[in-house]
Amino acid sequence: MVDEKMDQSAPGAQEKKKKKKNKRGPNLIPREPRKRFSSIKTSIKKTTLEEKMRLKEQRKANKMIDDKMKAKKQQINEAKKIRREEAEKRKEENKRKGEVVQPIKNSAKLKRMSKKQLKKVRKA
Repeated sequence: MVDEKMDQSAPGAQEKKKKKKNKRGPNLIPREPRKRFSSIKTSIKKTTLEEKMRLKEQRKANKMIDDKMKAKKQQINEAKKIRREEAEKRKEENKRKGEVVQPIKNSAKLKRMSKKQLKKVRKA
């Protein structure tokens, strides 16, 4: 009986539960946030001290290997650079040996030469 009286006395209570919309804007009654993935629970995997130390040692070993590889590569590049420079020197010497040279005995000729011609002149 008490329940019947409450139901009859509060007919507007059901109307208030209905969502009301503003004529111009969004819904004024805030919604409860949805619980997505509530059934999925993930546990955080904690690493032990031994695992951390093992990983640290692995990283250290990998870094040492990388350093060795970099040093080896740098050494190879240095050797290539030296060989290249020596080859350039030999090439320049061979080029000079093959040139036809005419020595200038009269120094007055040097004074009469233009700038272009003086650039080509080389001291012996």
